[in-house]
Amino acid sequence: MADSCKVDVYRFGKQVTVFGDKTKAEVEWICQETARRTGKEVDWHYAGGRAVVLTLGDPEEAREVMKAVIEGKPPEGCLRAEDEQEGLNP
Repeated sequence: MADSCKVDVYRFGKQVTVFGDKTKAEVEWICQETARRTGKEVDWHYAGGRAVVLTLGDPEEAREVMKAVIEGKPPEGCLRAEDEQEGLNP
């Protein structure tokens, strides 16, 4: 888990969302996975007891990807192994 702030994201990033119900570890994992899927930097910081998530990319895209990450959906075009085993492979 990263403990250092990505200064460029903090200074120039656009807000994606604010979490008030997630642990530090959950927010970090969500941000890392969103960054991996979008290819854009995503980071977060605490403000007023809430986790504020920022990105250097398109915040709308990051928000949509983040929703999929939270819901446990695989990246677009990919199926999870359990889906293939259940015959959900198109």
